[in-house]
Amino acid sequence: MTKPEPDRGVVCHMTSVHRVNDIRIYHKECATLAAAGYDVTLIGVDADAPDRGVDVRRLPDGGNRLRRMVGRGYAVYRQALMRKADLYHFHDPELLPYGLMLKRRTGAIVIFDSHECFREDVVAKDWIPRVLRPLVGGTVGMIEDLVVRQIDQVVAATPHIAESFAGNARRVVTINNYPLGSEFAHAAGSTTTRDAICYVGAISFVRGIIPFLDSLSFVPADVRVDVAGLFASDAVEKAVRSHANWHRVTFHGHTDRTQVARLYARAFAGIVTFLPAPNHIHAQPNKLFEYMSAGIPVICSHFALWREAVEKGGCGIAVDPDDPRAIGAAITRLHDDRGLAEQMGSRGGRWYATNIIGSMRGDASWRATMSFLPAEQRLTGADAETAAAIRLGGARFVSVAAMLGLYLLLGGLYDNVVAPRYAFGAFRISPRPDSWVELVTVLAAGVVLPIETKRMSQIFAWLSTVFILIPAAVLSARQGSDRVAMFLMFGGVWLVMLLCRLLADSNILFGLDTTRATARIGLYKMLAMLAAVLVLLGLHVEGRMSFSLADVYEYRFDFNESLYFPLNYLLPFAAGPLAGFTTASALYKRRFDVVAAVMVMGLLFFGFSSHKAMLFYPPFVIAIYAAIASRYGHLYLMGIFFFLSVLTFLSVGTAWEDLLGSSFANRLVFIPAQIHYFFFREFGEIGPQIWAESRFGLGIFQSDLPIPSVNYIGLIMTGDAQIGANTGWIANGYMNGGWWGIMLYATILAVTLHAIDRLGDRYGYPLVGASFVIPIFSMINSIDLLAGFLTGGLLLLFVFVFWLIRPERTAAAPPERIA
Repeated sequence: MTKPEPDRGVVCHMTSVHRVNDIRIYHKECATLAAAGYDVTLIGVDADAPDRGVDVRRLPDGGNRLRRMVGRGYAVYRQALMRKADLYHFHDPELLPYGLMLKRRTGAIVIFDSHECFREDVVAKDWIPRVLRPLVGGTVGMIEDLVVRQIDQVVAATPHIAESFAGNARRVVTINNYPLGSEFAHAAGSTTTRDAICYVGAISFVRGIIPFLDSLSFVPADVRVDVAGLFASDAVEKAVRSHANWHRVTFHGHTDRTQVARLYARAFAGIVTFLPAPNHIHAQPNKLFEYMSAGIPVICSHFALWREAVEKGGCGIAVDPDDPRAIGAAITRLHDDRGLAEQMGSRGGRWYATNIIGSMRGDASWRATMSFLPAEQRLTGADAETAAAIRLGGARFVSVAAMLGLYLLLGGLYDNVVAPRYAFGAFRISPRPDSWVELVTVLAAGVVLPIETKRMSQIFAWLSTVFILIPAAVLSARQGSDRVAMFLMFGGVWLVMLLCRLLADSNILFGLDTTRATARIGLYKMLAMLAAVLVLLGLHVEGRMSFSLADVYEYRFDFNESLYFPLNYLLPFAAGPLAGFTTASALYKRRFDVVAAVMVMGLLFFGFSSHKAMLFYPPFVIAIYAAIASRYGHLYLMGIFFFLSVLTFLSVGTAWEDLLGSSFANRLVFIPAQIHYFFFREFGEIGPQIWAESRFGLGIFQSDLPIPSVNYIGLIMTGDAQIGANTGWIANGYMNGGWWGIMLYATILAVTLHAIDRLGDRYGYPLVGASFVIPIFSMINSIDLLAGFLTGGLLLLFVFVFWLIRPERTAAAPPERIA
């Protein structure tokens, strides 16, 4: 036999949960790599381990769960960092953040060995409160998805676990946790009297220890019972030791592999009756195959995958793991019919040798798997679709939970900050006794909203929900606003979503070329136009600037009246859509100097004009670009809202109160929804205005109002007719055409969003979506839909996009992340 090539590299295995003598980690992986010539270090929990050429670094055992998860995890990370390995291979979900830190800090190869489907496993964890388990599972899944996209490989213990990472991890390799081929061969050929039933492995409720002990009441008294393993918790140990049938058990505690082989040699059957937790149904438990390799009949749970294995091999009995009588009957049958037990044991050994050992390539399989960069093994087709469905289910739950949390947080913000302090919006506190209706409506929105935020239509749905619908639900619940109006707002947004989906399914392209291409963008032309408008504005105000947020409204009225043509059209377009287009294009091209220049221009636009929105447009575009480029960008948007809401609570009575309390909580969050309610109330009584104030009405109809509608609503809300209560497409659609107007606007908006999505198909969704987000957001929040095409700059922005963006001659996938 050829001696392995020495010094092939330094490999560091890491675990904060498993003992250093773990079979999979130490014997199958580390020892095999050491034999293949690698310099292998294993960092894990203290235990005895034979010398097989592995540098074992032990961590102290004990401590509470929090200490093990946090303190021990950091200790593992520190030791691993000092090892300076070429490859880091970690085995626990608690180490996911540290794996990512090692990747970024060292640049080494990093592999995650997933022994279980942890996002499913948490729902069976006794120490997690039942109500929190879905949330914890979804959070674990999201963290896994985030990390495995950035490390080099995932090694999965079963095909089902591999499916959960399909399409997300860079590489996925399945290495089943089968026993070593010759480990229990002598047990299979043992002549020792087989008079015992054995339970070997972790002792826990979810692994069926209580039903198994209950089943002993239904088996003959001469059946010996061997139990070996560690208790999962003090509560499990207390319940097991106090069980009425515990006196029948010979308890061996933690045993080494030699002792396990002796137990197998005297057993007529092995028990592996896990309860039906999600992580068990698709598992391939090591004990199932250990029993087969040892020539022992198997009594196992009747999960489809397990039943197929034992029935195909004719090597055991599948039972309901929750039924002690069924377990007892299976034990009694094999005890009484030793011929049947021997036949099943022999068939199991042969089936294992043929189907498992025969399909494995020995230690070479492990060496190939653990080599530094193995060949890519990605799942496709139905497996990938199943895995994607599981991930989306977790993401859906987290999204709904986040929406619920935001709804409750904004309710507290309204009660404690906005309503008591700001009279501008005519706010009041008059809570409904049946506010559960609003809560259910918000939860329903979380169910129907898209999970991904790649396309402009998806971004529109989430912006509408966060900035209009959730605040509207809070106002309906906390001040008793018109519930029918709230339903019309939700219905309008959902109608746009439905129409966008129908347009996407119909594959209408509007004559646009959707072939993927890298964009050539005239960045300097954009900067020149922004600078030109900024110079004109500076000349117009004769260089006077004000950066006071407290005095913006006093200055703004005089400023708006002083604007002349064409500056009155150029300014809102340049400081809004054009600045957003330039910011998104600079991010796309990784020109962060241009991004900084646009942000400075935004500051100057604000100083000259006192329009706060111009100050915040560039950062807003940056946030949207990042959200679209991420997997679940809507969660980032809601996270920003959470963060700002908490800061608003903390800012009361400080110098930041005006910025956060007035500008964010009052003006940005609740005033737009409040204006919607006033529009619905007033024009529900007055009747539709049939676009009497719009150029699109062609002067056919006359307004029923003595002053423009925005000033009329402003007068009702504040008592000051000079204040304009601008509002978005839903309220304006209702004002002009009732609910028919909402349907018309929803149709126009859906077609517009679909056209933007088609452009995103060609040049990448982050570039196109972020470029259009300012005029789209203005339509959501503060401008009539039809006016948005003209004075809002949307139509002109389409012209600029087609003018300034051209495909490169050699097409390539557009960049989608800020590096």
